[in-house]
This record gives sequence, structure tokens and C-alpha cells, in this order.
Amino acid sequence: MPENWTAFYEQGMQTVNSHFCCGATTTDIAGSVDILRSWNLRITAREKEVQPDWLFEKAVSHWENRPPVSECIQVFFQSLHLTSKIFPDTIPCLSKLREVGIHIAALTDLPSGMPDELFQRDVQELLPYLDLYVSSAVCGYRKPNPRGLEVIAEHFHIPVRELVLFGDEEKDKLAAENAGCRFVAVRRREQEPFELWELVREHIILAHTMEYSGPALPAPNLCLRNYSDADYPAYRDAYNDCFSDMRRALHLSPIHCCSDRAALLSKAENIFLLETDGELAGSVAIYGNEIDDLFVRKDCQKKGYGHGLLQFAVACMQQRGTQPITLHVADWNQSAVRLYERNGFRITATEVV
Repeated sequence: MPENWTAFYEQGMQTVNSHFCCGATTTDIAGSVDILRSWNLRITAREKEVQPDWLFEKAVSHWENRPPVSECIQVFFQSLHLTSKIFPDTIPCLSKLREVGIHIAALTDLPSGMPDELFQRDVQELLPYLDLYVSSAVCGYRKPNPRGLEVIAEHFHIPVRELVLFGDEEKDKLAAENAGCRFVAVRRREQEPFELWELVREHIILAHTMEYSGPALPAPNLCLRNYSDADYPAYRDAYNDCFSDMRRALHLSPIHCCSDRAALLSKAENIFLLETDGELAGSVAIYGNEIDDLFVRKDCQKKGYGHGLLQFAVACMQQRGTQPITLHVADWNQSAVRLYERNGFRITATEVV
């Protein structure tokens, strides 16, 4: 739909005049168009919503023979012959969000004078995928006023700061800023590939549970040893360096999240270090039936060490008779997901963290 509908106003009012045989003059219709234009949000900014009946009553108040307002509104919008376009990647994205338990709400400003039921009719394909639909008519205010976001937060009983607003207009961004929540810009451009799910998955924290389903493995030809307190500075720096990019991208705090010295020492028997030339190259931990904290120092990556550490952990757990062998990985870390899949792991569950 076009952002600014003022070019359609004259056509709409002429159709109303003809349909109801009102006998309005060219001057009458021009006056109605001017009134509708004066309340158009693209021309005159306002935040408080007005009711369609009130606006159209005002628009035809100077006509000698006034049409019935409610029916006038229906005829006016039907005459515009506008149809909504739902992008083909939208419903698959919403479906995936529902599968992983994300609450989905829509917040929309209605076109000036359009009844909510007319707008919902045009987007009815989307409604089954929403947990909540909020329009400017529902909350009484238009973006960038934050009231709509506050209504959504109240409905789900969460602080408004926990919302993430995806939008494609400046007023969406300003509404998020006014509410104190995160905003993600949706930018669709001609001739550029775009997949909504790929954008969304970068901004929500999805964690996969993966389970080993491969054959028995021999221990790799690597020399590993248990962690000791003297390893702390090198371990901390490598750990933080490896995980900071992901935590920064997912807006996690603190960015540097390595456990403190005492906590690591208490788990020393479960943490295994790989060294090359006397320096820490990577590490993996084994806790019960779970593989955890597998990382390879950045300048040592792409040398097969990640594969070796993973094979070591699986072989070790198989020797102990541990079943099932599991691990958890953030969806954001697709390189790790692919490593695990190549080495016999499969995703058994996905959840929002």
C-alpha cells in the first residue's frame, strides 16, 4: 500500500457522492478532500488517534445532502481498490517464531479514517500467527507514541524493555526509543535478496539442544590435560575473545563472561586443555552427559582443533558409557552448528533463552 493516500481522496469522495446521490458540487468535494488531507498523518503529525466516524462526519458536514457516515466510510475505501501485499517470507518467519515459543504481537497505525475491521480484513492471513493485534484504534495513540508498546508489554506481563520491535519506518524506531525497548530495522530493497527469518534470528537468542547419533569414536591423536589454576589468565582471555562476538551481537551482558578463578578451579577435573607449542589452543569441558565450553583460540582456528576437541569429548563419554551425549549451542553460532552436524550431532530441541 502507498504510504500517503491523499491522491485517492478525490476519487473516493466522488464515488461516495455518486453512490448516495448526494448532489455534492466540485467545491463540496474539494472541501472534503482538504479536510481529509488536514488529518493525514503524512502531512500533519499527530499521536492521538481519531475515530473514522468523527473524521468522515467532519469531511461531509458542509454537504447539503449528507450520506450515512458508516456506509460512506465503507464505500469510500472500497472505491480505492487498494490491496495489501504480504511478502512471501512473512508467514514462514512467523510460523518459525511460534514454533520456538516467541510471543508475537503486531502494532500498526491505521490509515487515516480507516476502521480497524477493514484493515484486519486486508491482513487476515497474518492474524492466526499473532498472539496479539494492537492498532492505533485499540490503544488510542499512533507511533512514535509508546502507548501501543506499553499495551503489548502489559498483555504479556513483561517489562516493555524486553520487547523487540521490528519495523520499517522512522516512527517505528522512535516509538521503540520512547518506550525504552530494542528496535530492528527491516530494509527491503529492490534487486537485493532478503529473508525476514534471517534478520529475525540474528536478534533473538535461540539455543539448540543437540544429541550425538554417530558411531563409536576412537580417541583423537591429541595431547590434552586438565585445567589448573596457573592456566587462568590464558584461559580467561581466550574464552572471552571467542564468545564476545556472539554475546555482543545478541545484546548479552556482560560481554566477557568467563567464570571467575575459583569457579574454574572447582571444575578443573572436568575441563580439558589443548596446547600447541606450549600455549593454550583450545578447550572443552565435560559435565555429566553434556559437552560444554568448547572453543578454539581465534588464531588457531580452521586447523581441525575444534573437530579434535569434539571427538575427544565424545570418545571420552563413550568410554564411560554416558548416554545420551548432548550439547547446547546458540543458533547465532552457525559455524559451530555445522561443525557438530558434520560430526554426528543432530538438533533434538530448540528453545528461546
